[in-house]
Amino acid sequence: MDATLYVVLRPWEEMQISIKMPTGKRIALDVKTWHAVQYIKAMIESMFEVLSNQQWLVHSGKQLEDHLTFLVYKIKREATLYMNPVMMHVVLKILNGETVTTLEVESSDTAHEVIPKF
Repeated sequence: MDATLYVVLRPWEEMQISIKMPTGKRIALDVKTWHAVQYIKAMIESMFEVLSNQQWLVHSGKQLEDHLTFLVYKIKREATLYMNPVMMHVVLKILNGETVTTLEVESSDTAHEVIPKF
């Protein structure tokens, strides 16, 4: 009589990851492998008042897409995600429409921080 053995690998359901903020501060989050990136962004937004659409999460050099899960990205326990601020371009034009300069700024920059760069 033949017997068949089925091995079912169950990915980690719960794990802790770290988020390294642009300030250098690290935060630990308890997440589940089936959580989508947008869920983590919502957690960060509630903790630090950084809007989800102003967060850019990176793991292993790849920007993470909101709708995909940790399981899809194969993110494991104790992994570190890096939160980079969303970069924007500010264009300074004079009244005749001529472009004077273009700057790359962070979405969190204030006018007081940007004006000296011109």
